[in-house]
Amino acid sequence: MFLLIVPTVVWALDHDNLDPNRPIAIEDAYVIPKGEIGAEGGILFNDRKQGKSRFVFQPQLIIGAFANIQLELSSNLLTEPTSVTEEDKSGNLSVGVLYNLNTETLRVPAFAVRAELGFPTGVNAKTGDY
Repeated sequence: MFLLIVPTVVWALDHDNLDPNRPIAIEDAYVIPKGEIGAEGGILFNDRKQGKSRFVFQPQLIIGAFANIQLELSSNLLTEPTSVTEEDKSGNLSVGVLYNLNTETLRVPAFAVRAELGFPTGVNAKTGDY
């Protein structure tokens, strides 16, 4: 009854106004089982106000190498590879590893650690990434 009588101020973040370079996706903390191999892919469309719009195809190979460890091999393939100004060029190869620390319980969520190395194998690529 007290909460209904006393006025309160509530602050919230506008979910439609996402800042650039902020994470807007949640990574799954579970790895694929040992001995399994998976292939994933996605298509991204970048609509540029200035410059050419482009499609990005993101193939990924996932390998269940050990118990609780998966290896990932991925790349980005762009329709306009020479117009990329970011460090992640078209055709750059990325190698990653995901390690699951624990299984989810009623009191503790699942946690994982992920590391990735990017190699400059793409169009006009000069530097790697981590």
